[in-house]
Amino acid sequence: MATPTVRDIDRGWKRVIREFLQGSKEAVAGYPVGATTGLAPEGTPIWLYMTYNEEGVPALNIPARPFMAQAFQNNSQKYEQMMDRGVVDVISSRGTMANVLTRIAVEMHNDIKRELLSGNFAPNAPSTVERKGSSLPLFDTGAATSAVTFEVRDRSTT
Repeated sequence: MATPTVRDIDRGWKRVIREFLQGSKEAVAGYPVGATTGLAPEGTPIWLYMTYNEEGVPALNIPARPFMAQAFQNNSQKYEQMMDRGVVDVISSRGTMANVLTRIAVEMHNDIKRELLSGNFAPNAPSTVERKGSSLPLFDTGAATSAVTFEVRDRSTT
């Protein structure tokens, strides 16, 4: 009598498992803390300057203008939908998790830039308007907008 054999036919399941086992990655956007590129005109690193603006510094009379928090809150459902569609793409062999996370990171990057230019923030002080020649909060030379970055990185680097 012949010995029955079991044949494992992989129709892509191992690839899907490999993709999801790489789940220690995350999409991030904003200003990398400690970045050595990008300085404000007075020499302050852009990431520090924008942290002051995001959180506010009462001692320096800088009100909180949480552009990154607002960008995320206003778009978090969109990011969740992008992830849901991306997972379907990975399962059906139409994409990779790296592609999905990169698309989300780029979208977050663009949303932060949009929020910088159109968010609902505390107005500039009259002295700031006079110095800048503009009443638009969070925008002076364009350096802050240009300095927004994105990346897909290991979660362990947070």
